[in-house]
Amino acid sequence: MEVGIGPICRKLDNALLAKLIPADVESARTAAKKVLINELPAETFNTFSNVLEDLEIGTDDWRKTVKRIEWILSWSKGKIYETR
Repeated sequence: MEVGIGPICRKLDNALLAKLIPADVESARTAAKKVLINELPAETFNTFSNVLEDLEIGTDDWRKTVKRIEWILSWSKGKIYETR
């Protein structure tokens, strides 16, 4: 929602979201740093580490990273992101 893509449209085609990450990688890195790691489900720790690595080293195709983020969000039932 923060980037103007709602959950319905995002499910239709994650390629659009994948194009937004490289448009502003620094914002994506900043957002990732706001994740409350201790609030993440334990099952998502390794995948979240992969997302952080993707953001650190970069890639030409962010679709895999986007899929990882969506998978992590599918596990979350509570607050995992610091809004301040």
